[in-house]
Amino acid sequence: MAEDTEKKELKQIEIPSLSDDDLREFILAMCDNRVFSSAHMNEHESIHIGMVFLPIALGALAEYDPESLKRIGVIYEYYDQALPRCVNGMPIFPSMRMLNRPDWLRANASIKREQERRKELIICQPLTNTD
Repeated sequence: MAEDTEKKELKQIEIPSLSDDDLREFILAMCDNRVFSSAHMNEHESIHIGMVFLPIALGALAEYDPESLKRIGVIYEYYDQALPRCVNGMPIFPSMRMLNRPDWLRANASIKREQERRKELIICQPLTNTD
């Protein structure tokens, strides 16, 4: 009985940093709209995060200390992993990936920079053949 009343010690979440190549791939995937993330959700929609990322609804983060969950920068998954259903216009994923906060801060700044660079793309005229 004493074991039942003892408070269960919660784990600390550890999210390893991505390599620069993997982070670059994530950034390009975000810019190419191949990824859906928790950053795509507004405050009202974020209450449905467990319906979008099913592992959360099934308790994937329940055993972690809520304070350590602040280390999560963003939760995401590639669209090709989505189930053939949606909730409130958002995809539903049976899996999820996470970026730690420092990686997300780097990625978010790089995503904004890449989106601006793409807006400035200059459409060139074809080279003329001099033959």
